[in-house]
Amino acid sequence: MTIPGVPMAEPLVIPGEIYQCDDGRFAVVGDDEFRTDDWELAALLSDELFTRGLLNFSPKQNWVDKAGGLPQYIDRIAKHLHDKGYSVSHAVATAVNVVKKACETGDLNYPGIQHENIGSQAEACAAVAEWESLKSKAHATGKK
Repeated sequence: MTIPGVPMAEPLVIPGEIYQCDDGRFAVVGDDEFRTDDWELAALLSDELFTRGLLNFSPKQNWVDKAGGLPQYIDRIAKHLHDKGYSVSHAVATAVNVVKKACETGDLNYPGIQHENIGSQAEACAAVAEWESLKSKAHATGKK
């Protein structure tokens, strides 16, 4: 239902969700370059994006993959930075630093004084704890 004078809300976009393009082919949110006529192939890519993270399109595995992948909060921030033109490695490094700062100070890393709410700061701290756990697991098993 539309209400005159009230703008329509943007549809919710979920990373890894399959959608049908204007040309009739299927694509997956998070990998806009990939389009196929094969629904099963799109579903396979969707599962892979969900399992391995938003930025991990490489068949190779690094220490992060072997330790379980990026924490979801860090992965989400890194994906946004990558979409803005950062290389994958720069986006991940920046995202890790952003969540560390957000956890420690509550600062959003934008110019001026801005603070996260308590829930977001707790989410950042959980992501930092998970990141540090991945690093220690990788060092303990010699995968780094």
